Amino acid sequence: MVQTPQAPMPPKLQERKCIFARAIKKAKADHWQEWINHTTGKDIWTIHRYMQANPTDYGHQRVPALKKLDGTTATTNDQKAEQLANTFFPLERPLRQHEHQFIKINPPTAIFSRFPSFTTERVANTLTKVNPHKVPGPSGISNAILKHCAHILTPHLATIYTAICRFKHYPNKFQKIHQVVLPKLGRASYEISSSYRPIALIETMAKIQSTIVAEELLYKCKAYDLLPNYQFGGCPGRSTTDTLHYMEQFTKNAWRRGQVVSALLLNIQAAFPNMRKDRLIENMRA
Repeated sequence: MVQTPQAPMPPKLQERKCIFARAIKKAKADHWQEWINHTTGKDIWTIHRYMQANPTDYGHQRVPALKKLDGTTATTNDQKAEQLANTFFPLERPLRQHEHQFIKINPPTAIFSRFPSFTTERVANTLTKVNPHKVPGPSGISNAILKHCAHILTPHLATIYTAICRFKHYPNKFQKIHQVVLPKLGRASYEISSSYRPIALIETMAKIQSTIVAEELLYKCKAYDLLPNYQFGGCPGRSTTDTLHYMEQFTKNAWRRGQVVSALLLNIQAAFPNMRKDRLIENMRA
């Protein structure tokens, strides 16, 4: 096959292309600087993730060949998918004999609870809170579409949500998800499957109903005092930063009273990305 040589680009067109590329680069730099200058506490962790990540346009990312436990390598897409699935969702191990002898003593009595009321106003209020830029599920319907067409969709969504609870039937379309694999930041090697994490892209219409149900459950938990006072996960107004501040203050108060604090922490390294090891060792020695 003979390749036909491409004609050279006209000088004016090439000059315009260079000017356009410089304008895009300057606009990106100005937007980044504007964001840095006016950042809020909520955006600090996002900026930190961007600065720690490897430079990329996120359009050509590929999962490299993954190493298996038996010494072989997963090279094809099917092999990589199987290796990642085995890491994210390991097979359930069989229970031992003594683990079958667990018996509940005085189990708590269930509190009668009704399904939440899915009114048009409540669905519309929930749509005002969702992030329009979240990635949609398999159908491709985004939150931006739901928010923009809320005055048309909310009566139908309220009817659908009410019917789901009344007939106790969850549609198959709401159950389907897209499982996406993302690399964890700051890993030494991305040739092992544990350097990745999965996220589930759920249908946006299903997430709206789940949000309303979660709000109702949280209200019940607070009303009946079902959660401990220091429950942070899943509670509005309590973030990971609040947890770290509370833990640090609790430890320092105990030190001031001359007490010793022992803690069992799982994966706390990512919560302190700027920890100075020499200072930490000195504090532990003191």
